[in-house]
Amino acid sequence: MEGKLVGLIERGEMCELVDSVNGWYKVRLRTGEEGYVNSEFSKVLSHDSIPKEAFESYFPLAEPRVQYGDLSFRVDGNNVFMARAYNSVPEDGDLWKSVYQGATIYYGKIEGNRLVFTRSLSRFDLTLDSLAPSELEEIEPYTAYYSPVERGFIFEGALFKAVDLDEDSNTVSVIEDTGVPHPLSARKGLCIYGNVESVTDSEGKTTRFDKVGNILEISKGEEYSLIYKYNDNRTEYSRSDWGSYTITYSDHKRSDMSKNESDMEGSVEYLFDEQDRIIERKNQVRMTYLTETYTYTGTNLLPDSRNSHDYDETGDYLTADRYEYLEVDKHGNWLKRKVVRTNKVTEYVDGGEDIVKTETEPERIETQTIKYFN
Repeated sequence: MEGKLVGLIERGEMCELVDSVNGWYKVRLRTGEEGYVNSEFSKVLSHDSIPKEAFESYFPLAEPRVQYGDLSFRVDGNNVFMARAYNSVPEDGDLWKSVYQGATIYYGKIEGNRLVFTRSLSRFDLTLDSLAPSELEEIEPYTAYYSPVERGFIFEGALFKAVDLDEDSNTVSVIEDTGVPHPLSARKGLCIYGNVESVTDSEGKTTRFDKVGNILEISKGEEYSLIYKYNDNRTEYSRSDWGSYTITYSDHKRSDMSKNESDMEGSVEYLFDEQDRIIERKNQVRMTYLTETYTYTGTNLLPDSRNSHDYDETGDYLTADRYEYLEVDKHGNWLKRKVVRTNKVTEYVDGGEDIVKTETEPERIETQTIKYFN
C-alpha cells in the first residue's frame, strides 16, 4: 500500500497476468505498462474472448444504482452493434412497470473480451436491423467488457447480465439455449476449463457436458452409460442409475444433494477457491464420502497434486497423485501428463496394532482428448 499509484483499471478490464506476489498480481496492460493489483479484487480467467451465446441473450441491467434498461446485439464477423434501451422506473421500484424512453445504438469492434465502440446514435424509434455504421455519429472510443466470471457485460462501472427478477438468490437458473457457462459448474469441478463439450480419457471413459457446464453423460464404450436429465432451469436432475438431486450454490460451493434424505448415495459437493479452482470434491459412496483435495502453485489453473481419501469398516485408504503436465491446450486444459501415484492403506486389526502399507506405483503417462462447442 506504500507503493506509488501508477494507474487505474476499470471494472471488467482484462490484462495479462505476469506474476503473483504476497496477495498481489503483477499485471501488464494492453499499452505495455506494468503494475500490481490486489488479488482480493481480481479474478484469474482461463480465456479472453466473448462466447457467442453472450450476444444471443437478453441482458436486463442487474444493478439498480444505474437507470434500468436492457441490451441487445447484432454481430457481423468482428463488427458489433449494441442497442441500449432506457426506461423510467416508478417510485415504488417495480421494474415491470417501467416505461420505455428511447435507446442508444453503438457500433464498434470486438477485441478479445472488449467491445470498443466508435459510433453511436440516440433516438426513440431505433432498431438494430435498420442501421448502417455510416448513419451513426463518431464518438470518442467507448469500451464495454465481457466478464466470464460475472457472466455479463460491464460498462460505465455497471453490470448487465441475464437474470430472473424473481430468482432465488441461492439457486442459479440457467437455460441451456443461452449456454453461458456457470463459474461453479460441475465441469470446472473436474478441473476442466472453457466451453468443453466432451472429454475422453486414455482409458476410454467419455464425459459429456451441456454449455452451462453440467454433466450430461458418463460412458465407456458398451460397458456402461450414465445419463443425467435436468429440469428446464437446471436446478434439479435425475441420474439413470440412482435417484434425483437438487443443485444449490453458496459462497464458493456447489452442492448436488439427493432428494432422498435417508439415502444420499450419489450426492456431490464441490468447493472452489477465490480463483474458482476446485480444491475439494466430496462424493457420497454408500455410507461414506470419498474426498478428493487438490493443491496448486501460485495462480496455476492445473493442480500439482490430488489426494483421494476413502474408508470403510475394514480400513482407511489414501491415494496421492503428483502431476507433471507435458501438453496443455490454449484454453488451459491438459492433454498429456505424467503421474506418480502413492497408495497408503491402513488395515484395522481387532485387538491389535493397525497394519499400514505404503506403495508407490511406476510412473505413467495419461492423455485426454477434448472437444469444444463451436
